[in-house]
Amino acid sequence: MATKKCTKCGKQKPLQAFHKNKSTPDGLQIWCRKCKAAGTKRAYQKNHTHHRAKQAEWNKANRAHIRNSDRARVAKDPDYYRRIQLRCKFGITVEDYDAMYAKQAGVCGICGKPETRKVKGTLCHLAVDHDHETGKIRGLLCSKCNRGIGLLQDDIQLLSKAVAWLTPSENCSQDQIPAP
Repeated sequence: MATKKCTKCGKQKPLQAFHKNKSTPDGLQIWCRKCKAAGTKRAYQKNHTHHRAKQAEWNKANRAHIRNSDRARVAKDPDYYRRIQLRCKFGITVEDYDAMYAKQAGVCGICGKPETRKVKGTLCHLAVDHDHETGKIRGLLCSKCNRGIGLLQDDIQLLSKAVAWLTPSENCSQDQIPAP
């Protein structure tokens, strides 16, 4: 296996550990990918306001280009943004989501009904419900149930009080529900 020495860390590494660079004699960067990434990160952190300003300036000057490339990307792969959102927010793939969806038979984990919310005429996917403290995924919920438990801050005591409030009882009136 062919190797090359990184001029930054000094280690011999396989050629796959280096980015391509047509301007060098061997066609590869002089730093390995890991060192290059660390160097880029350091440079960004050292002067992040400058980098953000330059990026904002470029974005403003190239809005049409950005819009067209987004449209082309979505035309080629309609699930592109959904895949990114599932991976970044929850650490799952579309296949993981589809498996949960199938396991729940395509209905909400609380009310047992399919999603009815539409955005721009398109039916939304069931929301991925997760514990905000641990990040652990609990299942899929319709938008109404997801918003409901979210507004009650995933707090079991608040949910119990809400159930007590809604439960008709001869022994309990709203006056008797304990204050928070």
